[in-house]
Amino acid sequence: MRITRPATALLLLLCAALAPAATLAQSDSQVFTVRGVEVDVTADGITAARQQALGQGQARAMRQLLERLVLPEDYGAIPPLSAAEVQDYVLDFGVANERTSAVRYIASMTVRFRPGAVRRLLRANGLRFAEVQSRPVLVIPIWNEGAGDRLWQGSNPWLRAWIAESDVAELVPVLTPLGDLEDLRDIDARQALAGDATRLRTIGERYGADSVLVSYAVQEGDPEVGLGRIRVESRRYREGRIGETFVESYSQQPGEDLPALLARAIDVIDRGLQEEWKRANVMSFDALQQLMVEVPVVELSDWLLVRRRLEGLASVAASDLVSLTRERAVVELAFYGSLDQLLGQLEQRDLVLARVAGGGFGGQAGSVVVSSQGQTGPLPGTPAVSARPQPEWRLSARVSARPGTGIEADTQGIAPPPSPPGQTSPLEPAAPGFGQPSPPPAPQPTAPGVVQ
Repeated sequence: MRITRPATALLLLLCAALAPAATLAQSDSQVFTVRGVEVDVTADGITAARQQALGQGQARAMRQLLERLVLPEDYGAIPPLSAAEVQDYVLDFGVANERTSAVRYIASMTVRFRPGAVRRLLRANGLRFAEVQSRPVLVIPIWNEGAGDRLWQGSNPWLRAWIAESDVAELVPVLTPLGDLEDLRDIDARQALAGDATRLRTIGERYGADSVLVSYAVQEGDPEVGLGRIRVESRRYREGRIGETFVESYSQQPGEDLPALLARAIDVIDRGLQEEWKRANVMSFDALQQLMVEVPVVELSDWLLVRRRLEGLASVAASDLVSLTRERAVVELAFYGSLDQLLGQLEQRDLVLARVAGGGFGGQAGSVVVSSQGQTGPLPGTPAVSARPQPEWRLSARVSARPGTGIEADTQGIAPPPSPPGQTSPLEPAAPGFGQPSPPPAPQPTAPGVVQ
């Protein structure tokens, strides 16, 4: 784009903001961070023990990351990497809870990896993977051991187990309520089991969750003598509507106490959530598509917000500025995968991509003309510099915040469907297994803006 005359201060600021490199795929997203890797190594001396432990920890973290991204049936095709080879993919790492002796080193590691290098490794080995992070799932764990249903009041080992296992770095971040006064005010066990849409919406919105998973665990047998068994029924609610239901039973294994039994059950449920999301969002690099979009611009921050949410999205290969006015930026997106996948991935970033009427090619309304003033025109007395297709799509951001989660959210929250007063949905038994994920919301047509 060429601007031959002075522009306003706003346009100059926008030009500076709109000049990033074409590739937006580099980001140290939390998806590429692995936490809580425990290491314990004994060697001839503390220096050797520490060096071996850090190498082993990074290699173990790399394996965990690859399994986080790759489909389960492809785990066997993940290339084995030595501790030395893993160094090429590590961005940085940290250690906590260090304990040492003259010959032993114990610590808990957090390792961050280079997204671009990891992607290249996966593609070079022909591995299918997903890396787009879903908006969080909020789990409401309800416990019953024969003395009534418990959520906040009394002992709830099911809630404690979920808190211990929650992980916001997964492709599907799992959040667990803290049981504070706001949680007690929002919902109780009876309301959660009844599927109270208003109550579920309230607590889900406050935690910035995309969906709420009501997980009901009933203890049977005696875990103190190794004969414990739990039956878990979990039902997921999206926008107030009942979605997947998962029912399974878990029996105590030899040497397994109740906390370990509960952790194993949570691992199965969590793997179901992760696998379902991965299959719906697996990356395809077979073809590169292009899309012309307009970004409404009232203030500089409008574009910066859209740009920030686009960055690190692996499906978006490039973003090139086509034209710039005081009202909008026109950007050409290059992306991998299907348009439906792109819509769903943008939705997870609180970006709305909606079709604009009247887009296409042509020399009149169907084109964007960039004048020497840098405005869409033509303007009287100024020659046109270039003509491009009119964008058929509008990309805009939902301005929102999710207090306390570190993840952005739509301030509109989860909107429940209309229902008669007092109507509830009982939690009924269903067949084991998760169903197919709900499709992303269909974009609503919007009228094109008038260019002055």
